[in-house]
Amino acid sequence: MDAQALSSLFATSYSSDPNARKRAELQIRALSKEEGMMPVVMQIIGAESVEVPTRQACAVWLKNRVERAYVVGPDAAKTDTIPVAPSDRAALKSGILPLLVSVNTHVIRVQLAMVLRSVVFRDFPDEWPGYLESVAALLSSQNPQEVYVGLIATVEPIKAFRYRSDSKCLEMLTAQTFPLLLRIGQQAASNHSAPMVPEFLHLIFQSYKNASLSALLPTQMAADSIVPWGRLMLDIVSLRVSVPSTDPEEMERHEWWKAKKWAYASLNLLFSRYGNPSQMPQSLAKKYKPFAENFVTSFAPQILTVYLEQARLYVAQEAWLSKRALYFIGQFFSECVKPKSTWQLLKPHVETLVSSFAFPQLCFTAEKQELWRDDTNEYLRSTFEEYDDYQSGVSTATAFLLTLAKTRTSSTFLPTLTFIQQLLAAETTTPEQRFGALNMVVCLSSVIMVHPSVKDDIDSFMLNNVIPLLSSEIGYLRAVAAEVVGALEQRFVTWKTPEGLALCYNAIVKAMDDPETPVRVHASLALAEMLRHTYGTPEDAVKGIIGKVIQSKNPKNVVLQSLSPNFSRLVFDKWFKSMSEAGGLPRVHDMKLSIMAMCGLIELEESNIPPSLQGGWAGIIPALLSIFKQLPEAVQKRKKMQEELQEEDDEELDDEEEALILDHDDDQDVYDEDTAIRDVMARETERLQNAAKGIVQEETIDDESVISDEDIEEELGYISPLDSVDPYLAFKRSLSIFQMKNPAGYQASTASLAEEQQLLLAEVMRLAEVKEAEVPVQM
Repeated sequence: MDAQALSSLFATSYSSDPNARKRAELQIRALSKEEGMMPVVMQIIGAESVEVPTRQACAVWLKNRVERAYVVGPDAAKTDTIPVAPSDRAALKSGILPLLVSVNTHVIRVQLAMVLRSVVFRDFPDEWPGYLESVAALLSSQNPQEVYVGLIATVEPIKAFRYRSDSKCLEMLTAQTFPLLLRIGQQAASNHSAPMVPEFLHLIFQSYKNASLSALLPTQMAADSIVPWGRLMLDIVSLRVSVPSTDPEEMERHEWWKAKKWAYASLNLLFSRYGNPSQMPQSLAKKYKPFAENFVTSFAPQILTVYLEQARLYVAQEAWLSKRALYFIGQFFSECVKPKSTWQLLKPHVETLVSSFAFPQLCFTAEKQELWRDDTNEYLRSTFEEYDDYQSGVSTATAFLLTLAKTRTSSTFLPTLTFIQQLLAAETTTPEQRFGALNMVVCLSSVIMVHPSVKDDIDSFMLNNVIPLLSSEIGYLRAVAAEVVGALEQRFVTWKTPEGLALCYNAIVKAMDDPETPVRVHASLALAEMLRHTYGTPEDAVKGIIGKVIQSKNPKNVVLQSLSPNFSRLVFDKWFKSMSEAGGLPRVHDMKLSIMAMCGLIELEESNIPPSLQGGWAGIIPALLSIFKQLPEAVQKRKKMQEELQEEDDEELDDEEEALILDHDDDQDVYDEDTAIRDVMARETERLQNAAKGIVQEETIDDESVISDEDIEEELGYISPLDSVDPYLAFKRSLSIFQMKNPAGYQASTASLAEEQQLLLAEVMRLAEVKEAEVPVQM
């Protein structure tokens, strides 16, 4: 096969002429079936005289060919896949490592590394017995390029076998290569200005971390291994490096910070999975408990000391830390809260870490300001996703604050709240810091709303510190204030006065007309929570809010109306359909909420009904009657369940408060729900691994325990704010208003009722009159 002709075909495969490109692709596909093509492609990849795009196209073809056809299964006949010929496989194995050494182009080397991983995974060790010898020779070379390829040839197979804890391949690889990797790493750390040092360390730590994901090998647990490896990682974490850039994004991508990232990741994995005995699942404790007990007392304190120093330097602005480094430092701090030995070391630093390390990461940053100014949709997306983004300082700070508040509550929670309150009260607090303080409230809302010393005063806190900011001249403060309302209302704020509730409602409703999209969105989400937890005169509040939403003249003011008129109508049609179907609204709360919402709609002036919804307005009364038809049975069912399960329900209501460790001895380990979840997940992982090996454990699955999305039932633990609302009285009053404000709509709605519906309407009105007579007169 002619190398020049084949090179021309690959060059044409990315031609701007679609016809020429297609012809080249078809010819390459036909040639792929021929024996001997693979060595020629490798020759082209290694030819520096050939343009990089052509060589890259060849590398991509090689990767795809190996992945699809290196080993072909019994279904190959169905796909017309021709297996790679034995001679080509032999040529590939003998030539891939020298080819990696000769290629200096990163994008090509990446493709070749993936080829190597695929081949090793399929052929090592039986079909490639000399592989480790070749890798060891590269790692022992004095040529930096050869050492670098040796490191690639180490990490790629480890990635291939990292999740196969029962595989002997990983043990063979690490036994042969890790002593060499440690030596290379130590030499690099002692002469960190030498060529390719950060690249070496990056791959060394990446190999170590990936090899330790599923299991820690006996050789890794030995003192003569864990001590020098740990020291090397800590040395690199502590190393003050100079990066030739001041652009944070470029600094994040620099090889030194990649090396540091993998050092942090390796240290954290050693502690969280293998070195933390109080949090270790039982399935892992069987194997690692002695190692963990030694690690948590002997080595974890050293890691913590180094991390605290890195945090100090960062806070003092004496050192820059990448987002990944901040994440891993914060993660380790969180892991140190529960074990007694590390907690005693961390405890003296907690107030400083909260105020100087966690808090700044929750403040409004220049990056957020840029997004707010240029792309509010991207700003919203980032604010919702940053809690789950492991590169985000927000997720790190949130996890740390929550771990402290939930597990060391008595010694950390109230001081943290005092810090927040001081920030909000001080006139010298900048808007960016005020945003951070409110962000902390959002983070801690789940604890705030159940803490016995705090939960009853939340309405005062909101009225003094949050509601006023909904009128701030600064948009992002209005947005975070609305977010705080939503977060706290999600857990049922107790309003001591109807005036306070009304003030909060009015502020949120006003925020739904805000010119800034993030404010409107957070206000809409807050409103949804308030509708679920309305007190005082909830029927008036619900109807008033629904009216406000529907009357909105600006379609951008409401999330629903920001979609399209047709979509709004579709949503309402589906809503009416669910109300009409038996079981469509399974809970009493759902039925009452829908009744109150529909009552709010029929009270609107005809001129305020959106044109897209006018055609369906006549369907509101029939939909309401469908709910009233199902309501008595649902009420009786709920009442019976409450009587039968009252004792269990009372216990359940106390669960959240009991979850806070208010009186925990600071000298003890913490075992909480998160630890229990780890235990369950570890047992399930072990079961799945055993099943994969053919050791299927006998289990019985009760069909009744499988709950589908359709099996939504009453939630007795949920106390609906609409429990005190009488839907019959509300409907009677709203129907009268409907008749007065929109007589044509009233006539259309009632005239179209079937005989059964007319009888039901009469019965509902009769029951309303009876209930009205029972209501005591207010003096």
